[in-house]
Parts: sequence; structure tokens; C-alpha cells
Amino acid sequence: MGHRWTPVTGTLAALAAWTVFGLAAPQPGDLKDGARIVHNVKGKWGASPKVRLEPIRVIGDADTDDENLAFNMPNDLVEDGRGNIYIADSANARIQKLDKDGAFIATLGRRGQGPGEFTSVRSLAIDPDDRLYAFDAGQRRVTILTSEGREARTIRLLKGNISGLRLMKDGSLLVGEPLRSGPRQDVVPPRILLKIIDDQETVKAEFGSPVDYGEPVTSQVGNSIYFTIGSDNGPVAAFSYQNRVEKYTPAGRIVWRADRPLNFDTKVIEKGKFESTPTTSTFRGPNMNRCSNGVAVDAAGRIWVVTYRRQIKPEEILRISVSGSQSGSTRKVEGNTDLRTTDMFQLDVFDPEGTLLGTLPVTQFVDGIWIYGDRLYLLDRDRGVAYHQYRIIER
Repeated sequence: MGHRWTPVTGTLAALAAWTVFGLAAPQPGDLKDGARIVHNVKGKWGASPKVRLEPIRVIGDADTDDENLAFNMPNDLVEDGRGNIYIADSANARIQKLDKDGAFIATLGRRGQGPGEFTSVRSLAIDPDDRLYAFDAGQRRVTILTSEGREARTIRLLKGNISGLRLMKDGSLLVGEPLRSGPRQDVVPPRILLKIIDDQETVKAEFGSPVDYGEPVTSQVGNSIYFTIGSDNGPVAAFSYQNRVEKYTPAGRIVWRADRPLNFDTKVIEKGKFESTPTTSTFRGPNMNRCSNGVAVDAAGRIWVVTYRRQIKPEEILRISVSGSQSGSTRKVEGNTDLRTTDMFQLDVFDPEGTLLGTLPVTQFVDGIWIYGDRLYLLDRDRGVAYHQYRIIER
């Protein structure tokens, strides 16, 4: 999701972006290792985007009778070297393998805590040998499966919680620090946002500078990100609530930080709150405008960010409740799930140096973006419960 993680040319204007966070504006030399600030005023493409999206197919359907395509909280998607598609069908505790045309091939895994079993598949990755890495957040482990679905190895992640992972070229894991969203005693502001670890959980790099909003709950939510890895093996992050896109080297050194024009500001409307007494705990999330809902990188190194054109309307809000235990959960979605179209999102496309190239409109709800070759996927997780597959056409 991409993962739920989320990336300034004109330095003076860029400094103004930092005042939105309520912080002292940094000087160019303040950024570590000389990272560039890229402030984008408008896109280079103007009114004529150099790419367009051609619809190919829709994979999945909330109303389907085909149980193999009846997803429940799909979280991630990968393609292997043959073009086969793997979908992390999280709430169904399984991985669905499809061919390049979207036809069902096999179900990998089942609900449980034994070998090859899952409780909550959060992230997927593919290595050069087409082995599938499946991160189960409920069991804090990564199961490595062969292309035939046989379990090859298990990596246990016991030293700390993570929110998701991506696989780097040397086999290291790029992982996100988790967003704690429930009442608990140890709500603290994040210290870093991303880290690179090996299969023994040895930390090879820690990076990503969080903004301090002056209140722990607000700092946690306000620093949530989507992240992915570019073709140069460098991580990219797009921030959910900050006008901020960042590119890093494979070692975790920041290269540039970019913003782009938005139709709203990113000031905190109302801070969050956590209070605890011997008998009660009160947790309230902050009220903030959302900026991003996913990030992906194409073969040319261009960075695609799912960006909000506007904030959600009351009639578009869904209420989602989850109940259960580690071994299984029930997820309930309430609201107008028949509403499948919206003008709330657009795709902002940046070049590899952080310059905004242009914007493409989308007409659906978008909860994530993935790119493999010339194929682009947009996820509608809770309404259509489907992946919309497109072809990127160069003009």
C-alpha cells in the first residue's frame, strides 16, 4: 500500500510550506546531506499531459458470486515475472493468484496460525526468483512462498511492530514504523518513519524525519505515510496529511523533498487527544485534511502520487468497524457503498528529480496505487472492492 506510507525547485517558496506545520522554516543547508527542496507551482506538462490511462479491466467485485474474486479488505498487489497477479486478500486471510488476464489460478494460504496460514496479510513482495514474500501483521512474520505456493521459509519479526514492507534488491526489507491508532499508555511521537532491516531484524538504516505537531496523537497520525521503492532501489514516501513527497538513496539518505499545488491547506484543524486515568482512557484522533492516498514509481522513474483534489463529503463517508482476535476478525462497512464514482482524487506525476510533470484526473475512489511495466492498478477497497487495471500510454 503502495502501502500506507507516504514525497521541493524555488527555495524561498518551499520554506513557506514548512510554516504550515508550525515549525521554523529550514534553510537550504539544514537538510541532511544537502537534500534539495523542490517547490512545485505548476506542472511542466501544462494542459497536455504526456501520458494517458487506458482502462483494461476491473479485478474483483463487491457484488460478485465468484468467491475467488470476492475480496474482503484487499491490501496489496504484486506481479511476478510472468505477469501473474497476487492479491493480499487480508480479511479473508488468503492470497489470490491470478494470471495476467485476471483469471483465477489458485488460492495461497488459509486462515490459521500454522505454516502457510495467515490471519492478516498486510504486504506482498516478489524477489528476482519469483518467490512471494507475504507479511502477516497479525502473526508478525513474513512467509516466503515459491511460485507454486509452497512455503520456502519464514522470517519472524519479533523486535518491533511494523506497518508494512517492501523488498529491496539485496533482499533487505524496507519497513514502515506503525501508526498506533488506539488508546494506549505509550502513545509517543514517531522518531523515524522508515527503516531497512535484514532477515534477522538487524537495522541497516533508519530515516524519515517526522514533524512534531506538539501533541503525540497528532504527531502519529500527521506523519503517516505511503511508501514504495523506485527502479533505482531508492525508497520514495508520500505523506498522508502533509504536502510532502520524498526520495531517498538505497542507504536511506534523503535526496529531495517536494510539494505540489493543493486546493486546501494542511494546517491542523483540531489536535488529537489522549488522556488516561486509573479507570478510563480517552483517545480522539486529530482533524486534518488528507493529501495523499498512495504512491508508485514507473519504469521511467516517474513518481505517481494519489492526491486529494478536495476533502471527502458527508455522503461519501464510510464507517468501518473491526472486531475479533489475532486468529480472525470481522469487518463491517456502513455507508453508501453503492457510490462508486467521485471527483475527489487525481494522480500527480513527478519526474525522478521531484519536479511535478502534471496531473491526471480519476473518477473512482482510490485507496492505493501500483505500477508494473506499463500496467497501473488503482484500488477501490471498500466500495467496489476491486482493482482497476489501466495501461499507461505515452503520448
